[in-house]
Amino acid sequence: MLFFKSLAPNVTHNTRSNCKRTSSSRTNNAFWMPGCIFRAVLLGKLVRAAKEFPEGQWHEQGGSFLEGSKAHRLRLLSAFVRSLELPTPLHRLVFRMAALTMSGVELPAVSDASSVPAQEPNLDEDSTKGQEPEKQAGLLLQFLLCCISAVEGADMVILPAVFYALQRDLGLSLNDLATMILFQALSQAAAAPFWGVMADRGVMTRKKILIIGSVSQGAVTCIVAFANQLIPMIVLRALNGVLLASLRPVANGVLADVTSEARRGKVYGWIFFALNAGMVVGSLVATPLSTKQVFGMQGWRVAFLLIGGLSMLVGVLVGFLMVEPEREGAHLAEQGNASKGICSELRRLWGYCKMPTFLALVIQGCFGCVPWNAMSFRTLFFQVSGLSDFESSLLQALGQTAGAFGALFGGVLADFVTRRWLPLHGRPLIAQVSVLMGIPIAYLTFMVIPPPSGAFWYYLFLVCLLGFTASWCATGVNLPILSEIVPADNRSAIMAWQTALEGSCAAVLGNAMVGLLAQNVFGYDLASATQNPDSMANSENRAALGKALALTVSLPWILCLFFYTLLHWSYPRDLRRVKRLALDRAEKTFRADRTGQRLSSPSLAATASCVAQLQTACRGKGSTAAIHLTIQVERAFESCQILPGSHVLPPAESEGDNDGGKRA
Repeated sequence: MLFFKSLAPNVTHNTRSNCKRTSSSRTNNAFWMPGCIFRAVLLGKLVRAAKEFPEGQWHEQGGSFLEGSKAHRLRLLSAFVRSLELPTPLHRLVFRMAALTMSGVELPAVSDASSVPAQEPNLDEDSTKGQEPEKQAGLLLQFLLCCISAVEGADMVILPAVFYALQRDLGLSLNDLATMILFQALSQAAAAPFWGVMADRGVMTRKKILIIGSVSQGAVTCIVAFANQLIPMIVLRALNGVLLASLRPVANGVLADVTSEARRGKVYGWIFFALNAGMVVGSLVATPLSTKQVFGMQGWRVAFLLIGGLSMLVGVLVGFLMVEPEREGAHLAEQGNASKGICSELRRLWGYCKMPTFLALVIQGCFGCVPWNAMSFRTLFFQVSGLSDFESSLLQALGQTAGAFGALFGGVLADFVTRRWLPLHGRPLIAQVSVLMGIPIAYLTFMVIPPPSGAFWYYLFLVCLLGFTASWCATGVNLPILSEIVPADNRSAIMAWQTALEGSCAAVLGNAMVGLLAQNVFGYDLASATQNPDSMANSENRAALGKALALTVSLPWILCLFFYTLLHWSYPRDLRRVKRLALDRAEKTFRADRTGQRLSSPSLAATASCVAQLQTACRGKGSTAAIHLTIQVERAFESCQILPGSHVLPPAESEGDNDGGKRA
């Protein structure tokens, strides 16, 4: 016992006056730092050894160290670390080493979620995520959400996949087909924020929203199979877009609640691959089937029935198998008037529109989604170029597969360049390279006529190259930058609004523009496509559709390049501003939480959110930011208000903590 007291002679329970930092002895002892760490680890081992004895109790100024509350033990341990006279950035390191060595002393959840290796000035993303409690969605939940995503992907491509069959069987023009896609995209973009507010405000459980969306969307898709006129098909596809909008935002919210930040990329990667797998299967099945006769029914109608039935089946599986995860306290705290929530979201969106980086990302996204929306006409382009239905659908499917791998590679590449060489300019540079590579590839695809004998392999090379290189921006640039400039508690809503704005512009300027240019400007002839049902090869139609696609792809990407270039100026400025605001906000939140009462669930969630913002704010800021982060986290840790059943520090000790933080 005397040996333990010799390790920390200045530790007291009622006062911290003996814990002031001095620096006179540091320079005279070359073994000061190794000795401090050794003493901290030794303290933890002594406590662990003492717990093995039934009567083993260590008393500190009349209080039992081992039998006291968890909060009491943590206070004494923190006081001991202070007595080591460590520099402020090393307090968290030594404190954590001792606490983890000590059996029975667990760190608070908010501390685990916010811990940053304070001894390392380079606070990169990996170091901030490594200490977070590992949690991940169960396999069954992931499987169900992947099924929902796959069905959505198949529905996204079914209409472009059966373009030619609809022209031949119903006499629909290219403008008619573009109009259907336009109304579906507009309705989906308009309904996405509505479903997000319904889920976030607790108006309806997320499980019910997913069930209603899947089953209803499948039923509407089946009804489309029996439509024979344009107006009913437009109405049904618009309703289908409203129901589709309920799937992806709600599924992403469920995953965010049950997955730690360090694992979200992997989980969302599976969702992204499921979406692309659905698109690939939909293209490979619907396009060859569309021109066949199946049990006396036109093949394109069978394709709609298959996808609609599969969507309803997934909705039934979700109803029987899915267990909805518990909502976070912050979400429940915001339940209330839906109209008030919508007004609040609109005001919040307007506030972010005043930020140059956010505005640049949204505007480039409105133009950048146009080429991808227009490329749904690629299947028709390959068909009029003389390729078979299967070859055309295979090219479209392989292009989507290459895009999935390209998105994954683009995210890894952007992270590597940003971490190793260009912290503030790496992501904008990757976006510029991706866009610059996509423009000439698109021109070679749609404007250059390949030799007939090698047309398939020519298009295969260009389609895969375009999919792999032009898909870096979303995962490597747009989402990471938005995650940095938007606080954690606003990210889902802001990204939903961004998706709505981008989807609306892409719908108006994408498919509709291709149909308008091809048929009304460049002379695409619908009559020639219906005269010979066995062969769609037509050099004039190929030239008209190719010019429309080349113009619709190249011009928006040139505008994207301009706005990505602006990020080199706006992104560093906005990031510094956001970091300052995050530090100020966290400081106010921690002060407000130290009221002498236990924190409620919403307050605890708000504190954890601010600590997460502090992590982001400190990345790349060096030791000064690490000091500020250490002070804030240490105050929250030592207040013991974030521990269930803990005792609140007396007012005198709280003042001492504040003074100690100011001195640091």
